[in-house]
Amino acid sequence: MTRITLTLLALLLALPVAAHAKAGVEFDSAIETSKPGARQAFSAMVMNEPADPTGGEPEPITGVRPLVTFTNESTGKVMRVRASRTNRDGIGRGSVTFPDHGPWTASLTVAGKPFETGGQSFEISGPPADPALAPPSDGEGGGGGLPAWLLSFPAAGLVALGIWRLRRRPRELGA
Repeated sequence: MTRITLTLLALLLALPVAAHAKAGVEFDSAIETSKPGARQAFSAMVMNEPADPTGGEPEPITGVRPLVTFTNESTGKVMRVRASRTNRDGIGRGSVTFPDHGPWTASLTVAGKPFETGGQSFEISGPPADPALAPPSDGEGGGGGLPAWLLSFPAAGLVALGIWRLRRRPRELGA
């Protein structure tokens, strides 16, 4: 058992070393299911390519404030967001509010130098966050159903029954 645990632990510790470096924008939650008008937090990662193209790992760029540019492909609307200073891993944090569904693309610039983000493109498919922007409903599917908190009563009853059964069970001698 301990040999398996140690092997698994060694593999997990080696995983960050084997990970590929990247530059780009990553959202904290699934952006495709978010709503227009809702604030979205993101991380901007910036890495320097090694001087020697045959080897070496990219180095994180620390202490800079990356500029993330979001462009709506259909309307041409451009939103620029300055992220926080990058930490020792080359990651800066920021947030943005998308006014419509998109499709949106993200690009990254640090000190006037553009970084390759791999052509990040995404769409927002959730309903608008503002009820005034929501499409009119046909009156179906609003609410109804059993509230999830009501399931806590049967669960509490089962736990109480289990405890009662354990306390009433006769104890074996010598155990």
